[in-house]
Amino acid sequence: MSTRPLFTPNRRHFLQGAAALSAAGAWIGRANAGPAAGAYGSSHYAIDLGGESLQWLRSLTLPSYALEDERYERGLFKASYLVSQGSAVLDWILSLARRESDVRSGAVVVTDFDYDVKRRVEWTGGRVVQVALPVLSTKDAKRSFAIDFAWDAASFSRGSGGGAKGTVNQGKTAWTTSNYRVSGLPGENEYVTSIALPTITTKPGGGDKKKPAPTLGELTLEFAGRSRDAVLGYVEQIVADGRLADGELLDLSIDMLDPGLSKTLGTVRLYGCGLKRYEETPYGPGADAGEAFALKFAVTRVDLEV
Repeated sequence: MSTRPLFTPNRRHFLQGAAALSAAGAWIGRANAGPAAGAYGSSHYAIDLGGESLQWLRSLTLPSYALEDERYERGLFKASYLVSQGSAVLDWILSLARRESDVRSGAVVVTDFDYDVKRRVEWTGGRVVQVALPVLSTKDAKRSFAIDFAWDAASFSRGSGGGAKGTVNQGKTAWTTSNYRVSGLPGENEYVTSIALPTITTKPGGGDKKKPAPTLGELTLEFAGRSRDAVLGYVEQIVADGRLADGELLDLSIDMLDPGLSKTLGTVRLYGCGLKRYEETPYGPGADAGEAFALKFAVTRVDLEV
């Protein structure tokens, strides 16, 4: 009786190829994950805009390449940054919201546990093109206030760190997304339970070319039901004539507070907020009937004061 080899040439080649792909995928993912066995342990990520110490990044994704319409397009740098660190990095991120079109050159680095730089990627002509502020909620007591942002670059080069030692700024009092105070709304402002802040985007394209004004997403505020009557009175006044007048736009402020709720660490300012939608929690089995509602606003301008 004939026997069949356990590893035929085709099967062996398949397994070898799968192993190679698995190893390559693990290597690519190290810039976004913790240390792996046999790796140098990329445990810290930072950004360097020059002239100051490195600034922490909570996450980092390097540009990818993809075939689009018969040509290869380069993706964006993406990162998450703690607002409590402040610095020129935060000013650069907010330049998109402020319509300042700030173009910067710099680098991102990956270090090991001892802060020895193992990888450094430099870019020129970098411009922030996406900013996503976190969702604020009274239920997220331990979540840090971090901005997710992305930037394009005119050019960039990948390289090793050369064993240099990184000095990383430790930052100040951490902000949390549950400690906030809202002002500028009609009626009672203290019963806002969740705030989805608007995203800020513009078209990619690194370099010094003038870019169009940024596009702002919606602002969504969720309320506890006890403030419904006061807010509903405002809504009914706005919709009475079926139109939104300039005089009915709101300027809102959201103060971010320290853990003791006594000190203001910074303020999110939202200008020219026009009501787009009012909606209540649906009635039904298991639902808190009418105990919550939400307002959605279009926003003209956003800023963050630290």
